[in-house]
Amino acid sequence: MPFGPNFDQQARITLLTWTAFCNLIELLELDTANFSENAAPAARVRTFRNESNAAEISEAAIEMAIITTVTRPTAEKIIAVLEIPVPDGLYVGSPPWFSAVRAQLESRGITPPQIKAARAQGLGSASPVDQPGPSHGWEAPSSEHLEQIMDKRSTLLPMDFLEKAVRASRAVAKVVVPVDGNKAYGTGFVIANNLLVTNAHVLKDKTQAAAAEVLFNFQRTVDGVDREPDRVTLDPGLYFRSSASDVDDLTVVALKEAPAGRWLELALKEEKGKRLKKDDAVCIIQHPGGEQKQIGMHHNVVTYTDDRLLQYLTDTLPGSSGSPVFDRDWDVVGVHHAGGWLREPASKRTLFRNEGIRLDRLLALMK
Repeated sequence: MPFGPNFDQQARITLLTWTAFCNLIELLELDTANFSENAAPAARVRTFRNESNAAEISEAAIEMAIITTVTRPTAEKIIAVLEIPVPDGLYVGSPPWFSAVRAQLESRGITPPQIKAARAQGLGSASPVDQPGPSHGWEAPSSEHLEQIMDKRSTLLPMDFLEKAVRASRAVAKVVVPVDGNKAYGTGFVIANNLLVTNAHVLKDKTQAAAAEVLFNFQRTVDGVDREPDRVTLDPGLYFRSSASDVDDLTVVALKEAPAGRWLELALKEEKGKRLKKDDAVCIIQHPGGEQKQIGMHHNVVTYTDDRLLQYLTDTLPGSSGSPVFDRDWDVVGVHHAGGWLREPASKRTLFRNEGIRLDRLLALMK
């Protein structure tokens, strides 16, 4: 059987449609080598259609593919339902990912012509949820199979995880930097002795640091009300350390005002930084796009680590540079600094990821 043994049951649970799977197969039939790395999903699919003369793929099919297939969360569900092993390090939805999925499906005899033939017989007209009963071979799960861990490791977390996240967030601030009459944005966080940590490409020198402004508590309250931020300036004359942006990309600078209960200082635990390894989870509290404080904690897996760098799938945006990277205990293990198509040092592959500088490098800068 080409599908995983629990295909119908899992499809019901996730509400994953058969049509979505058919759309995925149709996309895989196109020449994935011609993917434009930076194109939006819709543009990518339309480019495929034009270059492959796949006139049968309509605009409606493209929109359905974008909604149900190309997006990362749904694509992840598809490969989970079909139990498709995809090599580590491939960004879901990227050209290498499509190629790997296609190879796995073809190895099971699942090919685009096979799917098209099934659709011609009416098998692709509705989802498993719309067609219950013997035609799908589905039976209600027995009581011992109602509760299961869904992946190779549990994602269950203790309630104090949320409390620790809120407490840690009090140390994170938006950094506003005047640049040629405009403003650039980054993120920073406070450590012991009232020092702010960010990236060197956010604050490159003392002059830039002296002109910057730091906004604490720039976020919404639990009632959805915009909170008035605490605005603070920096004192690079008191303390300023920085590494080159093309080396460790770190800056540490003194704040002019003491916290006085308005924000928190994060402790740096050297041993926690050393323990982090591939497949661990990391969360990032940040000001993406210079907007209000947010947290990235979905698909937050560490994909690579060495004695200098961390690479991970946790979401960030421009403006997130300088954010603290936390482990599951909400201890700092790194400083976020880059994202996009990045080189993995060990393999020399270029992969779609985010990247931070390890805590060890920050501690070495401050010695």
